[in-house]
Amino acid sequence: MTSPLVLPKTAKEAQEMLRAAGLPELTPALIAEIVSKEGEDFKKALATVAQGNVDRENPSLRYLLQIIGACVPATRAVLERLGLCGVALSALIEISKAEGRTFVQAIRAINGNEMSAEHTHVRQYLTRVVSPHATAAPGDHAPTAGAQSQSATHPNAPQPQARTEAPTRQSQPQNRQQAQGQGSVTPFPARERYERGNAGSGQPTTSRASQASGEAPDRKFTSVHLYAGKAALCFSPDETRKDTSPTVRVEAAKASGPRQYDWGTKVSFQMTVSELPLVFGVLYGLIPKVELTGHGVENEKSMSIEEQGGKFFFSMRVRGGTIYPVPVPAKDAYPIMTMLLEQMQKNAPGLPTAQIIQIAKRVCDMYRSGLNEQQPRVANG
Repeated sequence: MTSPLVLPKTAKEAQEMLRAAGLPELTPALIAEIVSKEGEDFKKALATVAQGNVDRENPSLRYLLQIIGACVPATRAVLERLGLCGVALSALIEISKAEGRTFVQAIRAINGNEMSAEHTHVRQYLTRVVSPHATAAPGDHAPTAGAQSQSATHPNAPQPQARTEAPTRQSQPQNRQQAQGQGSVTPFPARERYERGNAGSGQPTTSRASQASGEAPDRKFTSVHLYAGKAALCFSPDETRKDTSPTVRVEAAKASGPRQYDWGTKVSFQMTVSELPLVFGVLYGLIPKVELTGHGVENEKSMSIEEQGGKFFFSMRVRGGTIYPVPVPAKDAYPIMTMLLEQMQKNAPGLPTAQIIQIAKRVCDMYRSGLNEQQPRVANG
């Protein structure tokens, strides 16, 4: 029987739980600021992981690693050496949750060696995802050689501007807490509200799969829905269960009436990372069709995508069960193509888009050659 969760009431208790879980330790001020944004979500995840017996796939651990990856001093130090200054902690947390492990890996890859020529594409990736939230973009405050050398000597040391984004009204309590030292029992402040509207022309929605499996809350995905007479498909960015690699999930629902679909009995299909370039290849015109098989606990699920003149034809099948056929006009395939490309870019943040497409082309060429070799040969004469 699982013992009830005991949530941390103070920053000191949270530090002790971080220690018990073997996670990087954060300062009391940072912990208080995280709690002011994430509230019970952070405390529950921390208490769950601190109990032990948590594997790498546990959603609470994945959520904590995303939060901590955004908050450790090394992250802000790297960004400031790239000229990305003044990013609020709340923005860093949202970036890390949205980008998954890609953001943290990029920070780790160039820490202390930001200006190396081999890290050009990693710098471009970080600039792309962080600059909209920075008060100074690269070039506004280009780091000097001396500043780079000094920062590289101690890449994990907290920087002077490490928490300039903290709300003014919290600065006095934080200073008081630091003066009291480790023995402070100051309770966490009330959670601040961060409301996010459905901006843009897409349909930002909370992933239904993450809600069902208890994954990190407040995680927003932009889904693409395709509707047809017999079935509907929903494409969403996702992460593989085994190693949290960026991928795409497809959910299929049977039509229950005119323009009505039974999402309560949906079938889920998660592409593997190696299948992303093949699906992208069909939509991009590199190969005419692809068959994805062997999915599901009993290898009972498969999906095919085929170009048919001015449209694409998607079909998901469950062995001995339902078929979900959805014809897709060419124009409606565009957001799926961009979603696939974005997930491939997250798996290889150091590569330019053109090179990723070139790799996808090579994978598709080999896939097509394999299909040709399987065709039966006709004897001469």
